[in-house]
Amino acid sequence: MRNTLRTAIIACLLLLALSSQSMAGGLMLSPLRVDFTGKKRYATVTIMNEDKDNPVRYHIRMDPLRMTVDGKMIKARPADAREKLAMRLVRYSPSTAIIPAGGKQIVRLMLKKPANLPDGEYMTYFSVAPEPLKKTTTSTTQEKQGINLTMLVGIRIPLIIRHGEVSAIDEVESIKFFQNTNKEIFAQVLTSHKGNKSSIVGVRLEQILPSGEEIKLAESKRNVIYLPLTERKIRISIKDPTTLYKRGKVRVTLYDKENKGKVLSQKEFNI
Repeated sequence: MRNTLRTAIIACLLLLALSSQSMAGGLMLSPLRVDFTGKKRYATVTIMNEDKDNPVRYHIRMDPLRMTVDGKMIKARPADAREKLAMRLVRYSPSTAIIPAGGKQIVRLMLKKPANLPDGEYMTYFSVAPEPLKKTTTSTTQEKQGINLTMLVGIRIPLIIRHGEVSAIDEVESIKFFQNTNKEIFAQVLTSHKGNKSSIVGVRLEQILPSGEEIKLAESKRNVIYLPLTERKIRISIKDPTTLYKRGKVRVTLYDKENKGKVLSQKEFNI
């Protein structure tokens, strides 16, 4: 009974710590993405300490991450030659510093392109790992129970370098509908990707009823397709699936978020 109660208390305290951390602690970065395009060679990132009570020390590193076909980001293990090159193209300073409580630090970035760099896109992640400067005090009871509520979470943002002539071709390939265990209806749109740069696309779904009436089904306004992906599965929630039972067709429109919503590809499929 005592062990059960102890486990329950620890679980509650951990949940409270996680909740407090998500609301008040940790670091924030601005901007949320760094782009080096054209002749741009310099940029800055602001690291903000959201903890109003404690200073924090940070360390910066470049992380090679890859996108899966479902849009998840995973560690590149091992990093290929292009990913290793991307990590070396940008220098930054200061790479470590102490940020006072509620304060901020500006990090300067400088792009160093080697001679004869092939045209294309080079991407890595700008990662910031924090560490506390003083230990959180705990009560005698907590020390006896071995509870440690100190928790700091790192943060990272994409860093993208586009050099020379870059282009991409994105097209709609297929769509399928499925239902999860909660009986929610989703559409999964498969797109193909070609070229030497990443894309940011939106997907719009419209149903064409047998009567000819057109109804907007759903829209996903921002979906990233990072190299070296050649296809991407985009999942979209259907809020009101009742019209799907009326059959007809569904029109899938893929549009460019980086070029004022220009239509990239559009196809119709029977439901």
